[in-house]
Amino acid sequence: MKQVSSEAQRALLSLQRAVIDALEKKRRLGQSAVIWRNGRVIAVGEDAPEHLKPPPGEEVSLEQLIASAKAREAALVEGLEREQE
Repeated sequence: MKQVSSEAQRALLSLQRAVIDALEKKRRLGQSAVIWRNGRVIAVGEDAPEHLKPPPGEEVSLEQLIASAKAREAALVEGLEREQE
């Protein structure tokens, strides 16, 4: 696996935190979020347009997206901390 510079990791961490903030805001406001998943655009949330909802069996909630984004954030933080040791 290719090593990513600490500068690039910090940039990715900033972007990941922006994603988390945006998804949490969408959840608080009751809005849907539009994302790219499995090669197509889908909308996630209660007010998502029917034509953008994922097919049965591929549903995902905003809570799941937020949890996944937080896990990626934690992995980035861990990588940066290891690098500083």
